[in-house]
Amino acid sequence: MRLEKEKADEILKEKDELLKRKAEEIENRGKAQEKLDSEIKKLQKLKEFKPNLSLPIVQPHPTKEQEKKLNPPYILWCKEHSNQIKSENPKAEFKEISNILGAKWKDLSSKEKKPYEEKYQAERELYLKVLTQKFRNSN
Repeated sequence: MRLEKEKADEILKEKDELLKRKAEEIENRGKAQEKLDSEIKKLQKLKEFKPNLSLPIVQPHPTKEQEKKLNPPYILWCKEHSNQIKSENPKAEFKEISNILGAKWKDLSSKEKKPYEEKYQAERELYLKVLTQKFRNSN
């Protein structure tokens, strides 16, 4: 009887192990199936995706006045004085010349800066008038 009980216990253990393996296989198949389903959904979404690209009709070409960029007062002043700085420092590189110009601009009084600021404001007003007229005419 003991032998029969031991054999029955062994058979039950083997069947339990077999059932556990089968349950793991089923679980793994379920996970694999879920992955496949999610990939299929992604592919279907990509297949259904239709981009709607709308480009603006035609932009008007800028005029020469529009292409001209406004220079701030500092740049206007630098254009006038850069040759003088270059002649005073012939071996200086661009960075050094820029630093010298920047330091001199900082040292200028508001009275000395005023003509360049006025020139900038006049150019800016003219530039804005040209732009507004151009875009009013184009619409």
